[in-house]
Amino acid sequence: MSQISWLARFWPTFQAQAAVAEPPLPLQRPALNLLADYPLWLPDRVRNCPIAQKYLHLLGALPWDQFPERPTDRAWPGSVPQPRAAFAAAFLVKIYEQKPYMPALRQYLVEHPALVWLLGFRLEPEPTSSWGFDVEASLPTAHHFGRVLRELDNHACQFLLDATVRLLAQALPADLNFGQTISLGTKAILAWIKENNPKAYLKEKDRLTKSRQPKGDPDCKLGCKKKPIAPRLPRRYSRRHPGLP
Repeated sequence: MSQISWLARFWPTFQAQAAVAEPPLPLQRPALNLLADYPLWLPDRVRNCPIAQKYLHLLGALPWDQFPERPTDRAWPGSVPQPRAAFAAAFLVKIYEQKPYMPALRQYLVEHPALVWLLGFRLEPEPTSSWGFDVEASLPTAHHFGRVLRELDNHACQFLLDATVRLLAQALPADLNFGQTISLGTKAILAWIKENNPKAYLKEKDRLTKSRQPKGDPDCKLGCKKKPIAPRLPRRYSRRHPGLP
């Protein structure tokens, strides 16, 4: 047997032994922002994971140790709820990774155990795992992810928004008068009237008559919606818009 074929035969065994030889991750760890402030607390496997380091840089500035958690006293004994801060951080990962559904988010987390450890989920110990915990059992189900997102308290969302605004204010120059100016955008809104409904029975001459005021919207005016660089649209594409001068 040649050396190459021998190495190809036993290479999976060597990889498994190397993975087992690495020390498991501790089940208890501080909040995400404290790990960002003290990177020496990170285990080597988390420090060497590019995905975990990416989100440590993106989310580590938020004060996760002050996140408003729900009360831990439950109506049924023996149940320890997952921290809501871990859910909120996972939802931000979902947005950044552009995962459309909760099963896709959960699968992404299963594929990156170091990120699960970093986000702060309550871990289920598993001595036979090289990570020291069972990734599948430590993560909530996709249904549970969706339920928590629907029922997440507005105070928690406002906490993250306020913390983000404070970070933006700290990053900008002090003489910028941050928060004193706002920017607004506009968008054409079609009036909800039968004159704009092609299925409604209405004579064409009445549909495009300026003197005929729609009953459904007293402020509606007849106008033309067009793009800035586009030529003027034919009359058949005219629409009534609310408040159009």
